[in-house]
Amino acid sequence: MTIILQGPRARLARVPLLFRASECLDESGLYALSYGKRVAGTFTRASQKTVRDQRGRLVRVASGMPAFTVLGGQVALLLEPARTNLTRRSEAIDHAAWSKSGSPTITADAVRAPDGTLTGDLITATLDATSCFVYQAVAFTGDGIKITGYCVRKGTAGRFTIMVRDTTANVTRHQVLFTWTGGIPVPATVTGTGQAFVSERLEEDWYFCHVSAAGVIAANTNETRLYVDAPTLADTGDSLYVWGTSAEDAATPSSYMRTEGSTVTRAADALTIPYAVPPQAMSLYLRGRNVGAFVDTGASRNVLNVGSGSLGVDPRIGFQGAAASAGFQAYYDDGATAIFVGSGVPAYRDVYEARGALSVVDAATWRLTPELSINGAASTPGTSSTSGPATAWPANIVRFTPQEPNAVMQLLVALDARDMDALRSLAGVG
Repeated sequence: MTIILQGPRARLARVPLLFRASECLDESGLYALSYGKRVAGTFTRASQKTVRDQRGRLVRVASGMPAFTVLGGQVALLLEPARTNLTRRSEAIDHAAWSKSGSPTITADAVRAPDGTLTGDLITATLDATSCFVYQAVAFTGDGIKITGYCVRKGTAGRFTIMVRDTTANVTRHQVLFTWTGGIPVPATVTGTGQAFVSERLEEDWYFCHVSAAGVIAANTNETRLYVDAPTLADTGDSLYVWGTSAEDAATPSSYMRTEGSTVTRAADALTIPYAVPPQAMSLYLRGRNVGAFVDTGASRNVLNVGSGSLGVDPRIGFQGAAASAGFQAYYDDGATAIFVGSGVPAYRDVYEARGALSVVDAATWRLTPELSINGAASTPGTSSTSGPATAWPANIVRFTPQEPNAVMQLLVALDARDMDALRSLAGVG
């Protein structure tokens, strides 16, 4: 008996679509592999973008160019919706656009910032046992959850506070105390409702720290505040370095946008990749780092789909972040009825592996089974659900539609309903 072992090249020749962020860009543009051959993807973004490189430095990527970032030592394609930074003079806390309380001293351009420029400012308290903070009123649009953030570096103070304060209603929407622990800012909610997000370390020991706040009323005066310590507890000489600041009409943070005298909008990323296989038994595999796509925001957020039609109208299959803390969901729409099945909730910055396996039960019944692995842990399939067959996709493409930020490492479309281990092998994940 002769046993033939398939090598990577032979396996790829059987794969309808494989996208790997670490090896998908050359002088001709972004591409994927279809049955082992290159297919060109179409990427657009009508503005520049700022991302973290392998050293932790923030670098700017030109408009129209895909933005690859390095998170946890792994290359990922950062895909985001359009967002606007609502703060002004985001890198100049000493500017008149920012107000001060507690008579802090602002030393402009005191230290190197994470983008390599000498633009990091220093805030120093000058009074004992008093509030010492900088703040700016932000013009949010629409009521609901909002996000604000600061890029900070440790000074002499062992703590700092980020707050969203409604001065019209005299209410603190969310107050988070960050304590420097082993050189890392660790957040804890003091009052209010929302989440805290801390980025990976940037060059020169900087961190982006973001706080979301629920129940914001846009018509009121809402301030984003940064305290040198806990409110009313700063001592003379306590200090904190600060550089980039942001506030967004969103529930999760996105990549940094530099502002001067007015707000700045970053355009949406859009990526499509040709896909020529009709509806049949198949599996989708997506590996990435959760930087917002699967964080509960109160509404469903599409991540990607095979086919470009509207849900409930045209056949398609894909993944989404779901509302009500459902986290990850796979979905399948036969053109008349859509089914959604979930299997876990990855936390912010978790590495996730998502599987959606579509199998054919009989001519009238197709079954969708989801599965999710978080940070390489063993995964368990979620509850299957059934729908009818689809005869065609409305367009032969894979479309990424980021409604929240997502860092994509690998995408695989395979024939037949395969388990997670088989998909990892095909995708080249060790």
